[in-house]
This record gives sequence, C-alpha cells and structure tokens, in this order.
Amino acid sequence: ELILSVLRKFPEDIIQDLGEMFLFPLVLRVCNDESTKCKALAADALVVLLSRSKEEFRRNAYGLSLQWLRSERIALKAAGCQLILHMKKGGSVSSERQNVQVTGILTEQLKVSILEEKNATLKYLCFALTLLEVILQQRSEHEEVVRCQAAILGMMESLLLVPNVAVKTLGTKVMKNILVNSCKRLHADLDMFQRLFKVLVNQLQEDINETFGDDLIAPMAALVKEFHIDSIPVRESDKNNNFPLDQDLSSSASPSGREILELP
Repeated sequence: ELILSVLRKFPEDIIQDLGEMFLFPLVLRVCNDESTKCKALAADALVVLLSRSKEEFRRNAYGLSLQWLRSERIALKAAGCQLILHMKKGGSVSSERQNVQVTGILTEQLKVSILEEKNATLKYLCFALTLLEVILQQRSEHEEVVRCQAAILGMMESLLLVPNVAVKTLGTKVMKNILVNSCKRLHADLDMFQRLFKVLVNQLQEDINETFGDDLIAPMAALVKEFHIDSIPVRESDKNNNFPLDQDLSSSASPSGREILELP
C-alpha cells in the first residue's frame, strides 16, 4: 500500500528514478504472492508505475518483457506475460505491431507448454492465456494474427485436456474471443467447426462444475452464430430434392423436440 501511495502521489521526475528499482519486485509480487490482496495491490502499483513513466522507460520495459517471454525459464516467461498484461492495462502496449509480436510468441510457446503438467508450467499457461484473452478481444485482419488464431483453435482440444480447471476455463474464453473477432475465412472451415464443437460437447459430458459448464456455453454459441452455413457442402443426392415450404412440420411423422434430445 505504501509503494502504491508513493507511485500515485510523488512527482513524475521522482517516479522515473524509482521505476527500475520497483519494476522487477512488483512483477514478482504479481506472479508469486499467495495473498490475493497483496497481489492486487502490486498489480495496481505496477499499472500506475508504467502509466506515469516516460516513453523511454515504457519502451525498455516492453523490450524486457519480450526477452522474458523468449527465455527458456518458465518463471521468466510468466513474468513477461504479467508485465505485458499490466502494460496493456496502463495503455503502454496498444499498437497492432506489438499485439502481433506478442501473439506470435505466445502461440509458438503454447504448442510446447500444453504437453507439460508441472505446476510452474500450469501457472505460465494461465498467465499466457489471460494475456491472449485480452489481446484477442481486438479484431485484426493481420496475416500473422490470423495464422495464430487458426493455430490456437487447432490446439484447443489439447488445451481442454490439460487437467487444470483454470487452464480449461481460460482456453474457452480465448476460443470465444477468436471466434467473435477473427476474419471471416476462419468461419468457413467446416472441419474446424465440427472438431471444436465435438471438443466442447465432450467437455460438457465430463464431471465438471457449474461455472465451467457456463463458460463452455459461450464458445459453443459463438461457433453456431459465426459459422457460415453456406460452407456446408450439398450432397449430390440432395441437389434434386425439392422440399415443399408449406410442409406440416408438426405432423406425427416428425419427432418432437423431446424425442430428438432423447435420440442416442
């Protein structure tokens, strides 16, 4: 609380001198403190520090965060995620170039991280997915972002098999943001639509808590809403069939909604 008060009230010239001294300890607190209150205060202080710092300091902090993200050490990768996340919250990271750069790094690292089940890796996965959820809220037609979106959707089955509810929950949120904000050509991939829908349905059939069940509904709704129905190929046997528009769909030959739900 004292550090947060200092960062809010002291003149900006003094903040510049204190910046380097406070930056790394605050990031470590955000990553590792077991107290929810202390972690929240450290996060607030980090945002204030970054928002009140000069452009040169923010530029250096961003460069440092990329170095951490590319590190072989999981702890530094996690710290890089948290630093960039709080720079975004403070408005220090907002350009498309920066979003493309970070999305590309995280996408490549997800492929490796989802194969590991160490506690440190699970923490990094949560931080990385949280950052991706924020970045992918913005619609982008950039070719690299579209490639990353497709790659992340391709990894979604593996992400949802990670034995960690937090990772699964964040994964579904990232999926929803991609489906809502991605370019239209991703919405015309029938195979992808079928795979993702099957993955979500399989999760609903597992022994899950109610909150995670609710989180699964959002990407399922996004799949149904965003998918281009015209992308479903018409079978040759159906091309010459003419279905009368005035057909009585309520006839006894047609199953009821309940009967449909009860079909094996």
